[in-house]
Amino acid sequence: MASCQSNKVLLQLDLAEGETYYQKSTMESHISQEFGGNNIDIDMNIIGDMSLKVLEVADDSYLMEAMFDKMGMEMKMPMMNMSFSSEDADKEGSNPLSKMFGKMAEKPFSIKMSKKGKILEVTGMEQAFSSAVDEIAEALGDDQLDKVKSQMKQNFGKNGMLGNLQLTSPIFPEDKVEPGDTWDAAITSSMNGVDADHQITYTYVKKENGQYYLKANGNTKMAQSEKVDPAVMPFPMTYDMGGTLNATITLDAETGWIKTIDLDQAMEGFVEIEKNEQLPDGMSMPMEINMKTKVTD
Repeated sequence: MASCQSNKVLLQLDLAEGETYYQKSTMESHISQEFGGNNIDIDMNIIGDMSLKVLEVADDSYLMEAMFDKMGMEMKMPMMNMSFSSEDADKEGSNPLSKMFGKMAEKPFSIKMSKKGKILEVTGMEQAFSSAVDEIAEALGDDQLDKVKSQMKQNFGKNGMLGNLQLTSPIFPEDKVEPGDTWDAAITSSMNGVDADHQITYTYVKKENGQYYLKANGNTKMAQSEKVDPAVMPFPMTYDMGGTLNATITLDAETGWIKTIDLDQAMEGFVEIEKNEQLPDGMSMPMEINMKTKVTD
């Protein structure tokens, strides 16, 4: 019994006030869809390096000042490629969206996180990004300004940001665990303003060389895009899509902070466009989404 008890660990964050912690993430996604009898493939890579400084330590939570140190996105689509990076913001001839990412990287926002890894609140994000867009308004032009603001709100707004951060921040169980123990969590993230509900089972694997090792397995179901701004998506859509997610997670045993996460997601199904004036019969589009996300400290 003593031996079994010694294998049990209490998984939680133990962060120090005034210290800064880091999350560097890359996400590679491939979207394959059929539209009007044609296959359309889209490849997208997103980079986001973030620093989080602990401002206050409460009994059960942390208040952090967060800031993106680096932001970038590449998209490859039929007949068009796009690339934006905060690191190109000050280069001569830099495109407006790189300048916008550069402005975003200068704007702090706040995150409140429980010691069990649950992200409780994200504040100041929408205001910071709206301000960044306003600062490059002249370069965008009036016709693009509102559309870009809407897109940023869908992807980086309060609800989208909270869920997406939580997906790469494991939620810990209340009780001590030993190798093989499992616990469940429900997370809602956002993809272009469309909610994706994740049911996840975490497994504690082992402690080795000062690190905790975890696994995560689960399923995902996408919902109707009720909250999508018409400037971003003009037609109401329903996503009849679902799939799986699998992750390996390594944590620093002293702080509980993420060392590495490798997350794979795969979804398939149909996107249903509702009947409208342009499409009186509506439309059903088969779609597959595959994503690989890597997070390091």
